[in-house]
Amino acid sequence: SRICVLMTDSSSYGLSSAVLTVLMRVTARLAAEGTSSSAQVVQGIQEELLSTLSEKDQLSLFFGNFSRKDWKLNYISIGTPLFFYGAPGIPFLALPSQDIALSRSHLLQALQEQELEIQPGSRLALLSDGFLDTIGSADKMCRFLDQYREQESKDTLNELLFQVKKDF
Repeated sequence: SRICVLMTDSSSYGLSSAVLTVLMRVTARLAAEGTSSSAQVVQGIQEELLSTLSEKDQLSLFFGNFSRKDWKLNYISIGTPLFFYGAPGIPFLALPSQDIALSRSHLLQALQEQELEIQPGSRLALLSDGFLDTIGSADKMCRFLDQYREQESKDTLNELLFQVKKDF
């Protein structure tokens, strides 16, 4: 069986609402077709969103399929979502993303699906760029996540939120 993971970061509330509507249509259509490729899902989202994207809209997106059968995560990351992985006993790493977000002026052509074999006891963190802005850099975020890797995920999130709010 598979688990889907999705995170989006849009430049407007209108685009956020459109993304939710499109997700329902695309996932229903692709499920009926038996499609499970992350690249096909993201391509379907792009096709459905084209009519609603304004000139200023930008959409960052992470979409992944995790297979419980072989513990592999196949994913596409475009724009600013930041994906961090920490295997047991190994420091967290920032995993690559296609840097340019989806927009009217930048349509995604050839999507490169990445594959990550997840080891038992690993930690994953999927964050928006606002958290990275607070911490300072991907390297600092990796050190932060390493510091909290043995904590419950809610405790790590609470500490991240504290870091964001402390300067307000």
